[in-house]
Amino acid sequence: MQVVLIDSDSKTILYQTHIASELCAGVISMQFNTCSLHGFDKNILVVATKDSSILALETETGNILSPSSVHPKKPSRALFMQILDGQEMSGRGLSILDGIDMIKGNSDNIASKQPLGLICSEKAVYVYSLLHIIQGIKKVYYKKKFHSSLCCWASTFDTPEAGLMLLFSNGKIEIRSLPELSLLKETSVRGLVLSPPKVNAIADHSVCASKTGELIVVDRDQEMFFVSVSLQNDSFR
Repeated sequence: MQVVLIDSDSKTILYQTHIASELCAGVISMQFNTCSLHGFDKNILVVATKDSSILALETETGNILSPSSVHPKKPSRALFMQILDGQEMSGRGLSILDGIDMIKGNSDNIASKQPLGLICSEKAVYVYSLLHIIQGIKKVYYKKKFHSSLCCWASTFDTPEAGLMLLFSNGKIEIRSLPELSLLKETSVRGLVLSPPKVNAIADHSVCASKTGELIVVDRDQEMFFVSVSLQNDSFR
């Protein structure tokens, strides 16, 4: 599996980086980020693969920063990855270098003061420290396993507060807090049954959502479902 960065202006390939994948080859998401590492700002590219692995590359060179990828003990097919800005949490202005010092002292506080990496798979959702992703340290700060049914889709929303929306194969929808993944709301959409995505197959449903928590689902029968989330008014409809 390769990650290729292309200059959008000149249409030239800047670099190609080979990444080994343990379960199934393929990238589900890539996101650029800037962090302070050893006192210098460094542009990084965070890559999530289909086997729920996450690792970091140098944006300019494509060199792999992570000594090893960060992934669950039992990998499952990944659906969604998002970098959570540390400023959205309780701590502000803490650099990666500060985080290294904190690990030596009190590592339990780092999750609330660091940018975080969230990855959701069919069977669970995990939150890691971005620092640990860069270092290749497999430490989970928050996780939630799914037992009743497989997750088919996931996304975050920003307004009025940051949250995670999960859609399951049995039509259940969960709203969870970030980064703690605490359950805020749960409901089921009557008549909505979804199949988990299959390898090299076209999905039998289409899902899209806005940053304000508006969700639209279209199933194989061309039925359309609308869901709106509003934490500010404590309503879920």
